[in-house]
Amino acid sequence: NFAHSVSFWSNAGSFANTPYYVSRGETNNHWGYYISATGLASTYSQGGGSSCTNSGGTTMVVGNWYFLTYVWNTTHMKIYVNGKVDKDWTACTMIDTNGHALYVGTDEANNRDMTGYVDEVAIINRSLTDSEVRNLYYYSLCQKQLGGTDCSDIDFFRTNDNELLNWSMVKEVP
Repeated sequence: NFAHSVSFWSNAGSFANTPYYVSRGETNNHWGYYISATGLASTYSQGGGSSCTNSGGTTMVVGNWYFLTYVWNTTHMKIYVNGKVDKDWTACTMIDTNGHALYVGTDEANNRDMTGYVDEVAIINRSLTDSEVRNLYYYSLCQKQLGGTDCSDIDFFRTNDNELLNWSMVKEVP
């Protein structure tokens, strides 16, 4: 079972070269989450002689911040933009990439480096629900807008052990 969720804030400097934000694997056995050349949140997987690509429907604008979340639960794949479902479809087979490196801001297979910023990357080893994605977005947005001020009125995201997930990563890619 490779169910997982990946979320992050994105502010792309360009959509040229279909920049990858998070990817894992190598040339013939990999998956990745990227922005298409036309500004659509997209996903790709390849392995075992087959490949699968799909994109959301929200066109993003270079230089704007977006909160992207990709959720895969072994039967369905969902892309969320700013906490809302952007695309939901029957997932193709996810490739087993255990033992391979995980990349942020690029993909090993095609060297599709992103330009711009990626922030608050979260990789969760299960599928988030629609309400968890929405709450994660609003909590993160509150933290960004209020600069760490108390956002306790938001039903923020906690793990099954009731521990607040806490991450922060800022990466500027030339």
